[in-house]
Amino acid sequence: MLVTIADVLALPVLAAGRPRIRAGSRQLDSPVRWVHTIDIPDVAGLLQGGELLLSTGQHLKDPRLDLERHVRALHDAGAAGLVVELGPALPHLPQGLVDAARGLRLPLVELAQPVRFVAVTEAVHARLLHEQYAELHFSEGVHRTFAALSARTAPADDVLHAASAALDRFVVLEDRGHRVVAAAGARGSVDALADWADRSRRAPFGTGTGPSGPERWMTAPVGPAGARWGRLVVPQGASDDTRTRLVLERASETLTLSRLAGHQGPGTLVEEASAVLLRDLLGADAHQEEALALRARSLGLPAGALVLPLVVRGAQPAQVVSAAAACAVACLAGGIAPDTTAVVLTARTAEDADRDARALAEAIARGSSTAVLAAAAPVPTFAAAGEGLIEAVHVADAAAAQPGRREPGRVHRAGDLGVVSLLRQLRGDPRLDAYVEGQLGPLLRHPGRAGADLALLRALVASRGSKTRLARATGTSRQHLYSAIARLGERLGRDLDDPDVLCSLHVALLAHELSAGAAPAEATPPG
Repeated sequence: MLVTIADVLALPVLAAGRPRIRAGSRQLDSPVRWVHTIDIPDVAGLLQGGELLLSTGQHLKDPRLDLERHVRALHDAGAAGLVVELGPALPHLPQGLVDAARGLRLPLVELAQPVRFVAVTEAVHARLLHEQYAELHFSEGVHRTFAALSARTAPADDVLHAASAALDRFVVLEDRGHRVVAAAGARGSVDALADWADRSRRAPFGTGTGPSGPERWMTAPVGPAGARWGRLVVPQGASDDTRTRLVLERASETLTLSRLAGHQGPGTLVEEASAVLLRDLLGADAHQEEALALRARSLGLPAGALVLPLVVRGAQPAQVVSAAAACAVACLAGGIAPDTTAVVLTARTAEDADRDARALAEAIARGSSTAVLAAAAPVPTFAAAGEGLIEAVHVADAAAAQPGRREPGRVHRAGDLGVVSLLRQLRGDPRLDAYVEGQLGPLLRHPGRAGADLALLRALVASRGSKTRLARATGTSRQHLYSAIARLGERLGRDLDDPDVLCSLHVALLAHELSAGAAPAEATPPG
């Protein structure tokens, strides 16, 4: 934090002199490197620049002194300003001095009361040394922080949070497509992200760290030289350009090294940012809607009246993004669990949302015949989409557990799954576990033959209790089949010809398979 002329004038020791600005009032934010006391006319050759000069004005009374030349010499030597103490010997400043200082915009201050210049120099120099130590301490802290982040190839979110904490400013990482892939710092975040892409395009990418665009954003390119894939942005006014440059440059280096060390391409940044947003939706409430919508827009998702939550099991986010591009469906996709990709898309109407979901499901199926896409009902806000994603996860899991009912390219919904969806949500409930044990316990207590018994029961319920249909489907003789079903009924202690009994066993069988976490096996001939 640089010490300015205004800071020096505000010091109690100098403020006691009742300072009055006679020239250069708009230059009071100029930095002061040092303070000198002078009372000789030829001092310019002794200056190095940035000095604030204190004078009793004795030399200014010399009629041979060319005041304009004297002021110009001080200006050209880089003096920060001139402070002159008035007194009986010099009751007012020479007008020529004031005029010359105004012409060159050199800060000129008169003191109406005497002050101890030695006390002023001591106070200012102590302040300067303190600030220099503070800057050194800040710089060392920044280097330590980002060195540690580089050592562990920290993710972009961690790097952005460190930069934001160091600057106490909102910090954004965007890609070359002007999409916000990471951001940190709550202060001003909503305003900063508004119309991000349009505003960002008015601040051209530069080759180095510095201000850019009409809003004077402080930016720093990210990525190896010649292959920049993004930039860091502080979209709010920086309180200290030196610190902001330092932090952004170190954060940029850390991000670049992390991506290189992790062997990750820049395209994954959008996937990571989308995944963070989608995970945030799971616990969002209505108060966060504006921020969530802005984040979605800043990632390139178009505006729409409705938000459709989707979940894909069996496909990675990159596969979903690729499929969406192939069918021209704009969406955000990100992993929320192993082998589970959450997706949101926007649409004007429910019909448009349904059409896009079908197109996406078909495009995904062309790349993976085993992937399952599930959809919840469209909702009017992003904050409300979290519950839909949770529902879609249950539907996708339930659909994945029924390979016989899966259809590539189909959009699965809760209403399509019937009792399986309910059982999926009740999985782990002790009452359901007790029901399964009561229905299937006689088979499960004999692991040696439980597999064959369960396979026969599964085939029987799949044939809806029709032994003729079952015999035809399995290619088993009726005599052998009837004997096997009779033995199964005896072990269960149930009448397998009773439709209610068969229904109860079917529900228990589905619950058991869902609880075990395994997909039901295909029907096999009873042995």
